[in-house]
Amino acid sequence: MHVTIPGEGGVDFLQRATLPRTYRTLQSIEILRSTLAGGVTTVRDLGGADIGLKMAIEDGLIEGPRMQIAISLIGITGGHGDQSFASGLDIAPQIEPLMVSAVADGEEECRKMTRRLLRAGADVIKIASTGGVWSPRDQPDHEGLSEAETRAVVEEARRHGRKKVATHAQGRDGIANAVRAGVASVEHGYQIDLATVELMIQKGTYLVPTLATATTKPDKDKAPPYAYEKKLQWMAIARERIPPAIEAGVKVAMGTDAGIARHGHNLLELAPAG
Repeated sequence: MHVTIPGEGGVDFLQRATLPRTYRTLQSIEILRSTLAGGVTTVRDLGGADIGLKMAIEDGLIEGPRMQIAISLIGITGGHGDQSFASGLDIAPQIEPLMVSAVADGEEECRKMTRRLLRAGADVIKIASTGGVWSPRDQPDHEGLSEAETRAVVEEARRHGRKKVATHAQGRDGIANAVRAGVASVEHGYQIDLATVELMIQKGTYLVPTLATATTKPDKDKAPPYAYEKKLQWMAIARERIPPAIEAGVKVAMGTDAGIARHGHNLLELAPAG
């Protein structure tokens, strides 16, 4: 339920931006093949894969699992998904063509971006309700889309084929905002509290805890400096908060965040701890 097919774990975004797009496409073909060979027959790509990869699988041009795609995520200026650095450099257009346009502020911009992504072929909409480890200008406990902005996305997605909304949400307050606004799934959820778990149980909201990523120590030689310390801190938070949420009975769906975790090893998410 959570992969990033074009991604390769631990690679600096600046390094990735220097690769030709054709190289990244061919790399994706190999990733799709390894995912299928690893026993996964359906994936939900939550950032990066476009409709062309999905069509190529459906038409038998390449081997891979069935795909649901989000195209990109909707985040706020300065939040997760905004790959602008303090110098003013914005590397998003060099990574994925839609990512630079996925920044939206205010309810109307969020509605319009939702429509753009659906027009581009999105099966599911992904938003960022908090900051993240791999974004350069925020922290995972910073709030992303507000509750009102999130509700606008949820309503717009529902109006177009009753599409679902998944949210990148790591910090407690952003998780709660997203659940109250009606998202279908919380991705990561590392600082989730039991009050929000109770609300998720009432609403039928899924937690996708991406345990493979949460327990993978970053490679200091590959991870951007801004991400390395954040990753260590939030791995510890996840170990503390995720087990009580699962024990409380929240619905859980399997998602590895392969692209940060290793592709082709997705089913290790189901292995016993230790």
